[in-house]
Amino acid sequence: MSALRYAFSFRWANALSEAAGYVSAFALAAATVVMLHGVASRYFFGMATVWQTEVSIYLLLVVTFWGRRTGSSTTPTWASTSSPTGSPPGGSWSHGS
Repeated sequence: MSALRYAFSFRWANALSEAAGYVSAFALAAATVVMLHGVASRYFFGMATVWQTEVSIYLLLVVTFWGRRTGSSTTPTWASTSSPTGSPPGGSWSHGS
């Protein structure tokens, strides 16, 4: 019975993590639109919006803290695909003789 409860808890955690990823993606798109609106209204109409800065800050906080779980679970912490000098002979980066 305990194994079943263990499996269900991870299903909920994975579902919540994926939902947080979608919320984070939506918040990033909304922050982009809000910032573009602020820039366009300042450029074309010569007047700044009062709410644009604060809304974009709050949305980017959502992206930072809610999207962190999704980003860290789908990508490795350290991902390097190339080096400036290429790979060494033999294809190994070990330090030793």
